[in-house]
Amino acid sequence: MALSLLMSEQAGEAAGTLAGAAADPAMPRRARHDLALALGAAARRAEAIDVLQADMPAPEEGALAAEFATFARRLAGPEASRPPLC
Repeated sequence: MALSLLMSEQAGEAAGTLAGAAADPAMPRRARHDLALALGAAARRAEAIDVLQADMPAPEEGALAAEFATFARRLAGPEASRPPLC
């Protein structure tokens, strides 16, 4: 659901659907990374880094947050410029 919202350029709503993933250590890593992607797309980079810190050391979470932000910008661009899903 959250990724569908993200691809529909509704990053804030996507982040809201995954908000519980950051606070629940039982949530799968993928859910936290999806949340970080949505936060990056919503221009909430600092929050994305906070979420990613649960899974990786400091130098890596900033780099991954930057990659997520770039990917989110590409998703929000014209459909022809979107990366393939497979």
